[in-house]
Amino acid sequence: MDIISIEEKGKTKYRITTQDGVVFVMTKREAALYGIRGTESVEKLSLPEEMWEALWAGLYKAAIRRCGDLLKGRDYTRTGLLQKLREDEYPEEIALQAVRAMEEAHYVDDRRFAQTYLHYHLQDRSRGRIRQDLRQKGVPAEVIEEAFAEAAEEENLEERELGQIRALLEKKRYDPRTADWPQKQKMMAFLYRRGFSQELIRRAVEE
Repeated sequence: MDIISIEEKGKTKYRITTQDGVVFVMTKREAALYGIRGTESVEKLSLPEEMWEALWAGLYKAAIRRCGDLLKGRDYTRTGLLQKLREDEYPEEIALQAVRAMEEAHYVDDRRFAQTYLHYHLQDRSRGRIRQDLRQKGVPAEVIEEAFAEAAEEENLEERELGQIRALLEKKRYDPRTADWPQKQKMMAFLYRRGFSQELIRRAVEE
């Protein structure tokens, strides 16, 4: 594999492109170890196969370190961690290998992430909103439903959600006994945007 482009990325890094379209970033100091210097026009820079293997191994180790740094601060889904590595411009193959290693070591676990997120937000978010959040974070639909099924075995999620709705109605000073139809419609639309089901909204708004 040959290098066809070397670009400056900040003061200390290069963005390097190969003839196969692989793009990656490395520090100038690291690049110098492989004879990669300067940003002058590069027609083709060929590296020996053993040097490419060493370079690739170095990128993999760097990606693993980056995963470790990210996971120190918070939990990530598989998709979320992969996206971070892509933003850092690690080659796709390296990023996938690093995330797979984190999964195998159980540092990344979408099932655990979904369970933790669900239990934390059951106090302040509807089930619909939680599902939407988890989907946006890349958690597979079947994993989300498994987390909800397990939570339902521990507590009555419907009653908990009704409690949230009643608290919101009280905060909005809504009284079903005196509210006219336009007020009911407005409140129902507000609750629907929060992700609550139509059935629960009707029960709470009209009780």
